[in-house]
Amino acid sequence: ERVTVMEKTKKQMRISNIELLRFFSILLVVLHHVAIHTNWINGNSDAFLAFKFLMILGGKVGVDLFVIISGYLLINSRAKVSSLSRTIAETAVFSIVMYLFVIIFNINGNAFSFSYLIKRIFPVAFNDYWFVTAYVLMYLFLPLILPTLKSMSRDTYRYTLIIGFVVVFIWPLIWLKNGMNFSYPVFFVYLFTLGGGIKKFDIKIKPSIGIGLATLFSVLGVIATFLIRNGLSLPHNRIIFKILDFFGWTTGWRENIFIWFDASPLPLLIAFCLFTSIMSLPYFYNNMINYFGKHVFGAYLFQSAPLFSPWIYQTFIDLNRVHGTILRVGTAIAVAIVLTFIGIILHTVLAPVAKKYSQLLSRFLTYKINKEV
Repeated sequence: ERVTVMEKTKKQMRISNIELLRFFSILLVVLHHVAIHTNWINGNSDAFLAFKFLMILGGKVGVDLFVIISGYLLINSRAKVSSLSRTIAETAVFSIVMYLFVIIFNINGNAFSFSYLIKRIFPVAFNDYWFVTAYVLMYLFLPLILPTLKSMSRDTYRYTLIIGFVVVFIWPLIWLKNGMNFSYPVFFVYLFTLGGGIKKFDIKIKPSIGIGLATLFSVLGVIATFLIRNGLSLPHNRIIFKILDFFGWTTGWRENIFIWFDASPLPLLIAFCLFTSIMSLPYFYNNMINYFGKHVFGAYLFQSAPLFSPWIYQTFIDLNRVHGTILRVGTAIAVAIVLTFIGIILHTVLAPVAKKYSQLLSRFLTYKINKEV
């Protein structure tokens, strides 16, 4: 009887493998923001640039991981109005609170604007947080997507992922000028489908192999970036430059195409290897890790807030003042960790307000849906 009770309790608990990946994904995103929002105008050695590229790449991996987790968890479930309401409510609460913080402390001289406040009340609609807007749009289509994925055979699912990989990742990458017009909701649908496939067909990778492959792909991304940078510095009549120009890699994303371009396959491959590696380990349950995973979304909402984000990275922190590759990298990681835990604390504090708002929104949406039906 005691074993039965323990098994029931574990089924109700969050699997810490998942929550650890969720925490890690947001930490990578925050580290990405440290890298891209800091004005690195001096001391940029090749060694530092390599670490900077890895930090940028890590943010893309973090986004992919987060959506893959959703697909993994929801493939055998259904889209819930309460879950959608919670995401919208949490984003709105953080958006309003961070805007008031900016106004109260007169950050960068921003004065109160009623029209701007209205936009902050509806951040998803106004795309204040591109990730949340894309995720919500994807979520709205889950009532159609989930039954389709559940009905697919293993072969059909595999072919869908292969064709999708070519359309969403390979075609835009090698033909940047005339590739698919990039759509984040479509991109997220693919990631969601991949996560669902991992769960549905119990795909696993030996952790040592998965981590090794993830490391290899990361290194390849950095090397490719340096090679493209060097190619762009050549005279325009050189064959290498002409090849890069043919693919459209001399403009737009330029040398960062493999680590910054959202349709690059490298972040996806790294996220897939990391996810399947961690989920191949025995499931474990840790209250602290589960707590961090539950509240870590607040870290993204906190430091990505409009008006606040540029100030905290470029004025308040400004890591460009830190010199030396090792010291810079170490400080960047430390800053990302601190910001992540501040976000977790804020999410905990604001949770009661977000919950009330979420419940009201959920009732409203449920009423509208039932009325339409």
